[in-house]
Amino acid sequence: MAQKAPRRASEPARRWFSRVGGGGRVVVPAELRADLGLKAGDKVVFEASQEGVKLRPHRDIVREIQKKYAQRWKSPEFSVDAFLAERKALWGEE
Repeated sequence: MAQKAPRRASEPARRWFSRVGGGGRVVVPAELRADLGLKAGDKVVFEASQEGVKLRPHRDIVREIQKKYAQRWKSPEFSVDAFLAERKALWGEE
């Protein structure tokens, strides 16, 4: 499902209302679920700060982390060969 473009800072905030139900459950309104590309069973992350609370799809957090570390993981010191050489040296096999 295609997501809508992110809201620009100049655009007014959109708001939806919901209630906290039994067990702390909150219903995410259908339009917001569609905007976020959420479907039943998807994981979400609540981020609390002084400004308030953000609701984000878990997959977006994972993608951010993967992107952040992708370059680092490509460097030679993080290769499998480097890891095995380090372990062999540690175990006295080199």
